[in-house]
This record gives sequence, C-alpha cells and structure tokens, in this order.
Amino acid sequence: MSLAVRTSTGRTVMVSRLEEIADAARELTGRTADPLDPALLAHPPEAGRA
Repeated sequence: MSLAVRTSTGRTVMVSRLEEIADAARELTGRTADPLDPALLAHPPEAGRA
C-alpha cells in the first residue's frame, strides 16, 4: 500500500505505512502535525481529493 501526503501547493511525499504520515507532514511543512488537533479534524479533505 502506498499513500500520498500532499500540501495545498502540490508538494508530495509517498509513504508506505500509516505511522509515516506524521513524519511526511513534518517534512513537507516544517511543522509537527498533531493528528488529533481539533482545527485539523474540523477541516477533513474534500471528497475526491484523495
């Protein structure tokens, strides 16, 4: 399984395991991603943009 982690500008990192997603997000943004951050959970990805 491969997953693509993308920024709104199109930068992409491919990961092969779910536990790699946070590291990929940090690599792309330079910030630590908190998967339980209420602000992040309030804005789920749009359907069809997977």
